[in-house]
Parts: sequence; C-alpha cells; structure tokens
Amino acid sequence: MGCNACICYSYGADPIELISFLRNCEQLFAVYDVPASLQAILIRPFLSDRARTYLTKIDPQVSAGYYIQLKDALLQVFKLSANVYLERFNTCIKSADDTYVFLLQS
Repeated sequence: MGCNACICYSYGADPIELISFLRNCEQLFAVYDVPASLQAILIRPFLSDRARTYLTKIDPQVSAGYYIQLKDALLQVFKLSANVYLERFNTCIKSADDTYVFLLQS
C-alpha cells in the first residue's frame, strides 16, 4: 500500500477528474500486475470524500468487490458519460487572463 501511495494520486472535487484518476489506476494495475481482487480495495483511500460517502451507501458486494463493478457504480452515480464531456467542451470559454495550457487542464 505504501508503494501505491507514492505513485497514485487523489483527484479533486470535480467529479470529471474521476475519469483520469481511474485511467491512471488501471495503467498502474497493469504495470504492477495487481490482482483483480485487490484493485477496488487499493483505490479506496484515494477516492474523494463524496465517492467514499457513496461507497458506504451501496451494496457491500459492489464496494468491496472487483474494480470493474466499483468503477461502473462510481461513473453511474456521478453521471459521467461522453455527453458530459461534450457539453463541457462546448461550454468552455477562455478568459483574457487564462493561457491555453490552463484552459486545456481545467
């Protein structure tokens, strides 16, 4: 777990950051050959407060089960889909004091 803490990062309050967080975790799981039965447990400390609160309310089979079930449940509760990304892209506006790099990261 200590090693995981060194290479895994927590994500911010914006639920859309969950996508890149989960993608990063999947890459780390593949690189370090983490067993599927441990993946959901290993990401718990790095989830946002809102996500951890949600986990206390769902079926323990899902929250303590396999990573894929947990990932699907989190994406569903935060309503993260391709349409959310498209809407965010279409409403993105650069202010005069922002750089393009900052705009892409937000």
